[in-house]
Amino acid sequence: MIGLRQMQAGENKLAYGAMSIARDPELCNGVSPSLLQALEQGVNLIDTARGYPGSEEIIARTLR
Repeated sequence: MIGLRQMQAGENKLAYGAMSIARDPELCNGVSPSLLQALEQGVNLIDTARGYPGSEEIIARTLR
């Protein structure tokens, strides 16, 4: 697991929904430019699930 932590009460949350990240037409070598841009804009929560095919692997590659 990468950088998991519990959010504190009153902490601002800006989320990125990763449900369709595997269908991102801009994927390059498994890295998502849209996720990189979202992180640069201050996203501090990435919503993913095992039911989103390939999303966790793409997120991991992007965060490396």
